[in-house]
Order: sequence, then structure tokens, then C-alpha cells
Amino acid sequence: MNSGAATVTAKEAASRADVLPERRVEEACLGAALVNDVAARVVAEEVETAAFASAAHRAIHTGVCRLVARGEDVDHLTVAAELERSGAINLIPGRDYLCVLAETTPAATHVRSYIARVKELARERHLRAALEKIGMSAQGRLDADSRTQLQGLLAESSDLLETDIADHVGVSLYDGAALAGLQLETPVALCEGLLYVGCSTDLVAEVKRGKTTMALAIARDVINGEPWCGRTTRKSGVLYLSEQSPHSFVPQVARAGLLGEERFCTLFHRDALALSWPEIGKVVERCARERGLNLVVVDNLSLWAGIEGDEENDAGVALATLRVIERLTGCGLAVLVLRHARKGGGSISEAGRGSSALAGGFDVLLHLKGDAHPRRRQLSVTGRVFAAEPPDWVIEMDDAGRYRSVGSVGAVKERDLREMLLGLLPATKEEAITEATIIEHCQANGIGKPKAQDVLRELCDENDPERPCERAKGAGSASSRAYGYWRRGDATQLPTS
Repeated sequence: MNSGAATVTAKEAASRADVLPERRVEEACLGAALVNDVAARVVAEEVETAAFASAAHRAIHTGVCRLVARGEDVDHLTVAAELERSGAINLIPGRDYLCVLAETTPAATHVRSYIARVKELARERHLRAALEKIGMSAQGRLDADSRTQLQGLLAESSDLLETDIADHVGVSLYDGAALAGLQLETPVALCEGLLYVGCSTDLVAEVKRGKTTMALAIARDVINGEPWCGRTTRKSGVLYLSEQSPHSFVPQVARAGLLGEERFCTLFHRDALALSWPEIGKVVERCARERGLNLVVVDNLSLWAGIEGDEENDAGVALATLRVIERLTGCGLAVLVLRHARKGGGSISEAGRGSSALAGGFDVLLHLKGDAHPRRRQLSVTGRVFAAEPPDWVIEMDDAGRYRSVGSVGAVKERDLREMLLGLLPATKEEAITEATIIEHCQANGIGKPKAQDVLRELCDENDPERPCERAKGAGSASSRAYGYWRRGDATQLPTS
């Protein structure tokens, strides 16, 4: 049987939830064990194998119990291997059935509710069988009272069997008053305004715009607890999932000052080729927990999640991809995901390649764009963790490979325009140039005439005693009816105040 056929068989088996009431809750119980080590121990210790109605589920539970008893990890791969060793693999609809159980688990944290329901259904099943046996053996010889009692027990058992699992999961509803009374903690920031514990951040940029360089710079400052671009950080270890080979990645790590840092751990994609995206998520969760790493960087998402070609635009693929990230954030990790920008550009929520469902699943969105200055980048930020929309800002890398905040995009552009004009204007009245010459130069650099005129007048404001520029009709090359502009004294840069 090929893998495709096996997958269909497994999904069909998992979808037959209405055949027996037991199936849905048994699948949830075993699925929880496959995705969470704590749940696996609870399932092994608190429920007996005989409590499962399905022979396939009894075999899976036996495999889980054996792995827990040996102190080994429990997931769909290790359970499959255990079933093969014991010869019980043929009792389940295929290896893929284990993967389906893991992927369709409602919530591993509800495992005790699932166990309670499995036990309850097992008792009801045994009771019903016993009652039916009594009724058959009596063959009508029961008196009227006994028959009435027997019928009542059977009816009660039947009603219980029809009870939906949702009645046992502890679903709560909150009205407005209850919501107002909730004591909600502010998310802990690993890097203020960018990374938060239990939240996911999506960093989108064009190819070779510096995503990896920026991610490594943030990782370095988070590890050391030092501010990044003026934003406070909280000390944490970092697990970096790299798409690169060690030959290209190690030099970047060295430039970031992270070589030799024990709190910076790397998983290379070449070493995880045999694993699916959900399996990689489990590895990341376990490694982060064991080493105390609170920040996970995924560089880049499409490669690690195995998204190829037209799958990028598939909302279903996007949601399956996000499910793994949600599992990591649900464990209390901060997750920074790197993605390539689409060619057509667009707003910050549309900048990334692929389905818009991806962007919609992240808590914070970052868009890194190029700037006229080669060492600068423009960074746009938005997200549901902010009370107000943060302004776009400019960051700049120094010679030591460290970023600094230059300011908001609007303020930086105006400052750059002022400095450009100061550099353009001559130092003496005799060399003064006309406004037409200045405007022509600005337009050649992508600056509109109205903005250039506004800034030029501010530089020459006669009400400002510290104005850096002067103008006069007929000065320099200007006609007697036009203004000529020049720089005052040695005013080659803006005042620092």
C-alpha cells in the first residue's frame, strides 16, 4: 500500500466518530498522549487498557504504557516503532493513523476529562453487556418488577452513551461582567514591542534584506539582556532553526557575537529532513524545555513547514502550519518566524508570500524594508498586543554590527532632506543658487516640490536666530526678482537640539 492510500485509510478511520460514542473520546485521549509527555504519563497511569472499546486503541495504549514505563519519549513515531517491535502494528489502520490522532486532538490539557469519559463509557459498556446477558438468560422468566428495573437500567445506560464529549470538557462561558472581573497579566516582553512570551511574531522582508542579520542581532541582545535599538529585553536563551548550512551560517553567528554562546542553540534544516513539521514542533518544544530557551526563531517558515509551490496560497496549509506555532506559544515560548515578502508588495498584513491566513495567525507583524541609505532599514510594526498602532521607524547598523534606532520614518526623511539641502547650498552669498536649481536636485532624488519648498523655508526662517541658511533676491546666480540661497557660516549640519 502506498503512503497516499495509507493516509486516506487513517483519515477515514479517524472520521468515523459517529460509529461508536467511545471512538471520539478514545481518540482524544490517545491523541493527547501522543502530543504531550505529561499527558502520556497520566494516560498510562490512570486508565487501564481494557477500558478502550477499540482493539486498535487498546494496542496504542499498550505501546504508550510500555514507553512511559521505560522512561522514553512518547509521540506517534516512537509508538509506531513500539507497535512494530511487539507485532501489534497490524491492529491499527496504519502508521498514519497515529499522526492523525496527534493532529486532531482538541486540547492535551483536557486529558483528565478525556480519561474520565473513557472510564465512564467503559463502565456503561460493561453494565449494558451484563444487563443484556441477564435479560437473555432470564428468557421472560423475570417478574414484572424485575423487568421494569432492568428496562430502566438499560434506558439510563443508553442515555449516558449518547452524551457528547463536550459535556465533559468543562466549557465555560463569560458574560461582560465576568470578562471585566478577569485578572489578565500583561504579556512578558522578551524584546519590547517585538517579542512576547506566549506570542508569535512574523518578520517579512525581501530576499537579502537582512532578516537573518536582524534576527541574530535581536537574539544576541535577548541572551545578554541588553536593549535592542533602545527597546528593553529580558534575558533568555534562544533556539534558532536555520535554513542555511553550517558553512554559511556560522560566519553570521560569529559576526553577531554569538559563537561560543551556550545559550544560543541551532537546529539545521539538513538534520531534520526526515521529520514532518509537527514532528519538528515537538522536537523544538522538548529541546526548549530541557535547555530553558524561551525564544524560538524559525528561519524561514516555508522551508521548515515544507510548504511548496501553490501550497503557499492554500489557507488549509496555512492553518496547519500555524497549529504547530500555536502549540509552541501555548507552551510559553516566544516565536519569531522569518518569511519572504511577495513580489507585489502590499500592506504589512499582505506583505508576506502566500495565504493571508498566515499573517492573520500571528500576534505581531513586522515588515523590514530597504532604505536609500545602505545601512538602514525601515521597520513597520503592528499587532493585536498593542493598544495603539506603533509608528514606522528606521534602524541603522554600525561598524560593530549593532543596530541603533534612528527615529520614526517621517522624522528621519525630513532630517535627511534638511541635511541634503545643507550639503547642496554654497557657503557664501556670492555663490548662492536659485530655488529652481534646488527643486530640480530634490526631484531627482525622489522628493516632491512642495516638501522641498517647506523645508527650505524652515531653514531660512527669519524668525529663527539660529537658522542655518539665508536667502536674498538677486544673490548669486538668482535674478533680481528671484531668491538666491546659501548656507550661513559653517552650518554643514543641523543643530543637535
